[in-house]
Amino acid sequence: MHFDEEFASRTIFGRRIAHGGIGDALVSGAPTRLMGDGNIWLSASMKFEEPIHIGDQLHCALTVSDIDRRRVASIDVEIANSRGEIVISGSIQSMRFVSRK
Repeated sequence: MHFDEEFASRTIFGRRIAHGGIGDALVSGAPTRLMGDGNIWLSASMKFEEPIHIGDQLHCALTVSDIDRRRVASIDVEIANSRGEIVISGSIQSMRFVSRK
């Protein structure tokens, strides 16, 4: 599916697709950019909505939907390709830790 063009051509995708983990990798660094250093994921739930094709440009959008009393942020995630199609959607929970000196 990801490496063998001949095999992929016989699937519902008709051609090779990128591994969904590439899209997830975009999300992994985003909370640190959003919330600062010392950020750690507590949970994640992602749904692969559409295939990511080789050569697609991706855009990751995060929306903080809630921050609870423990400083745990609930963050909605959408990753879209250059055609505006949502390829991955989901949510993460993340917390920023402050170092004790």
